[in-house]
Amino acid sequence: MIKKVTRFQLPLFWKFVVAIVFVVFVFGSINAYLIWKDVQRSLERESEKRALNLGKTIAEQAIDPLLYEDYVTVQKLLDDTKRLDSSVVYAFILSEDKKIIASTCQSETPAALIDINTLQPEDTENVVLLKLKQENNLIVRDIALPILGGKLGVVRIGISEEEIFADVVNTVSHFWIMVGFFLFVGIIGAFFFAVFITNPINKIREVSDNLSFDALK
Repeated sequence: MIKKVTRFQLPLFWKFVVAIVFVVFVFGSINAYLIWKDVQRSLERESEKRALNLGKTIAEQAIDPLLYEDYVTVQKLLDDTKRLDSSVVYAFILSEDKKIIASTCQSETPAALIDINTLQPEDTENVVLLKLKQENNLIVRDIALPILGGKLGVVRIGISEEEIFADVVNTVSHFWIMVGFFLFVGIIGAFFFAVFITNPINKIREVSDNLSFDALK
């Protein structure tokens, strides 16, 4: 007597599902990474451009008050800039000998922050990316710009990168939601496709199982 060996076979539907999930996940991951990098670079460029424009505006508007030693107006200029733009973490102006003329910092401006971004005589601007430990490791884009060619000092402005990170995460999250939707649609399509293929096969199998081989002898 010959015993039938039963082999486990993964249903066709699940084969389609595994294939679809694998393909969607791989291509989704690659595209999510590319989108993350592209959006981040684009937003960083825009952030730096905006920070430079803010710094140049401060540098131009601070010339007359600095010439007349009107430090109250200089301080108000910095305070208004920080108040109107939530991404501004700090702004301060240094004299030629690196003394603080005006600053938005609540306490004394750290010496390490002053020295970390310096301008050479030939520089028209300088950008440094910082991590502020005292601000929970906040990433800040620090911009340094000379005032009247450096004769009246240097304006420094720090722009938070937190909004950029939030925008990138939001964009990638929307992308994954879209991937999830297409994955859901793909699984439903796989179900109907598997049913469409397996129904005729099952009918043929039923017919073959009911055949009497004795009659063929």
